[in-house]
Amino acid sequence: MRTYRVQIDLPEDRYQEIESLIEECGFATKKEFFDNAVTLLKWVVKQARKGLSIASVNEREKRYTELQMPFLAKVQERNAQAENAQAENAQAENAA
Repeated sequence: MRTYRVQIDLPEDRYQEIESLIEECGFATKKEFFDNAVTLLKWVVKQARKGLSIASVNEREKRYTELQMPFLAKVQERNAQAENAQAENAQAENAA
């Protein structure tokens, strides 16, 4: 498998956030941190494609807080557009 080197420029405060998360989560390397971040993001996108919300749940208080990020709305919108296009194509084929 081919590997690639990625270099990014970050403000110091963002870099410190990453370093703190690496320590808190017990990641041994920055690569491990990014591997986990990508895995989590892939799961979030998969749920958004299904039209599901991502939320934290407080079962004791019966409350939840939905994650609000603009890219999630875009993923859901694109998925809805693709589903509508497929439905229109299927209707056109059935009519022919």
